[in-house]
Amino acid sequence: MNHAKVTSKTILHPLSPLDQIGVHTSSFTIGYVLKTDLLDTSAIHDAAIRLAKRWRLLAGHLEWQSTNSTWAVRVPMGEPPNDNELIAFTTSKLSIPMEVSVFSTPNTDASSVSVLSRPASKYFRHSSVPYSLSSFSKQKWPMLSIHITELTNCICIGLTVPHGVFDVFGCGQIIHGLDAELNGKPWNPPPVSERNIMTETLNDLRSSASEGPESQTLKATLADVQRDLVPAKLGNIAKFGVTMAYEHFWQKLETNGVFIEEKILDDMVQRVKAEVEAEGKGWVSTGDILVAWFLKVR
Repeated sequence: MNHAKVTSKTILHPLSPLDQIGVHTSSFTIGYVLKTDLLDTSAIHDAAIRLAKRWRLLAGHLEWQSTNSTWAVRVPMGEPPNDNELIAFTTSKLSIPMEVSVFSTPNTDASSVSVLSRPASKYFRHSSVPYSLSSFSKQKWPMLSIHITELTNCICIGLTVPHGVFDVFGCGQIIHGLDAELNGKPWNPPPVSERNIMTETLNDLRSSASEGPESQTLKATLADVQRDLVPAKLGNIAKFGVTMAYEHFWQKLETNGVFIEEKILDDMVQRVKAEVEAEGKGWVSTGDILVAWFLKVR
């Protein structure tokens, strides 16, 4: 079982195998387009600093752990880093307008599909922001990067995080916390766990698959999980490429979305969180729950 190593002032939080199967080479950006010419950028900067000081995972830096070949986040639990090291905050101003198609209103008819124009990422992400976990580590780049671009007809705000640490739900937690800090709302930052729940779940699945009446079913499930959660080494990448080619060209793979009704999702998340808390396994995110659900129903 992979526990975090605790020192007097830091926690070394290990990432899971799921964080090293491609997403470790990427970061992702979420952006907002505001039809306004007024924005207090200093207020956003100060709120982001307060956010990183409260949610200490955002104040951490990535480190490679050669002993067990995994990435981990070195999280400061004592005095936080200097403000200029907590986040990356950049702004720019361009004398051009945003394309009008970006402001199209999506069709709310449940039986229809709306295709909206997506603005260029340069409006939301500064060119200096790294992509891979290794680049974040080498440059000691902050977990959270914010870029604001002022155009003639709007203002763009972008948040960028390393994908190997945050999924879209984790980014949602960042946005929730930033909104709370901006508007003086109460909020509770997610706790920094000394354990990696995904790694522990995989270990529990291995133990359960070795015995019991459901061992055969669990072994099949474990085989599916192990096939997907493998380190991104050259041989595994080659196998992944062959598998994707087979799925696309032979099986005619189609990319689709799964839409879960809000009440069903809320009920599932609340039930699982209650079970995890009752078993003393710490904190689990909505993203963790959805990944586990998808692996079970696939």
